[in-house]
Amino acid sequence: MLGKLRKNVGKYMERWAKRIAFIPPDIITVSVLLSSLAVVFWYWSSNPIMAGVFILLTGFLDMLDGAVARARGRATKFGAVLDATIDRYSEILMTFGIAVGGYVEWPLALIGGFSMYISSYVRARAESSGGMERCSVGIAERPEKILILGFSSIIEHFYSGILRYAVILLIVLGQLTAFQRLHAVYIFEKRDGF
Repeated sequence: MLGKLRKNVGKYMERWAKRIAFIPPDIITVSVLLSSLAVVFWYWSSNPIMAGVFILLTGFLDMLDGAVARARGRATKFGAVLDATIDRYSEILMTFGIAVGGYVEWPLALIGGFSMYISSYVRARAESSGGMERCSVGIAERPEKILILGFSSIIEHFYSGILRYAVILLIVLGQLTAFQRLHAVYIFEKRDGF
């Protein structure tokens, strides 16, 4: 959905990554997990503004680790798997934090976390067993999820209840994205005759 913006940001990140290429990319990847734990802490502390800031920081670090790996010429399969794994932990921690902070009920947070996870799972399966080189189709990829949660958390401080709507939106977008990706695999299979 934000493809054009992502390309422009990607170019900026590549330039910036060259300046900090001395940092191992796996260290940056692990910092995504630490930032996500901070999100839980800030929600629990009833500070949605700081939770939102750390969600956005998580998104920034997530883009940066890949850019640094490419700048170092050290993109590895392990790094890609580590990145994807920590991204899933991160998404679950964010929705967990929203529930811990009392912003939504646990069942809604659980469905929200699952909806964030399932679209990524379908993409991973499409690229591993579905034969697709890249299945980045869909209305809400990770950057969209991060922006929705990050800015909704900041706005929550001023308009109580906005996070509930954000989680509902993530549920809808996550399920739609999963369906779009399943459909893309189906079309790919039919077109290429697998």
